[in-house]
Amino acid sequence: MTREEQKSQTERQSNPLEYAPPRQEGRAVAILKWAGLMALIVGVLGFLIGFVGPIIFYPSSNQGPLVGIFLTGPLGVVIGALIGCVVGWIKKR
Repeated sequence: MTREEQKSQTERQSNPLEYAPPRQEGRAVAILKWAGLMALIVGVLGFLIGFVGPIIFYPSSNQGPLVGIFLTGPLGVVIGALIGCVVGWIKKR
């Protein structure tokens, strides 16, 4: 074995992760990522529509923003998570 071969073998042993194959993302991880992202996006949009909409269309109603807090925001999170699960399932197939 030549000196160069020994040196290259020593370098490989010192950093085994350098030669490792790229990590494959599992189906469950992909579904969770999509579900979380879509829940955040759709939840925020639902909250903003439910919070700001009643203020614009019914400014005299003092309970209008509660629609966004208690109804459209949480429903948006649930619907977004379900949409994200479906998208993650389809994308990872």
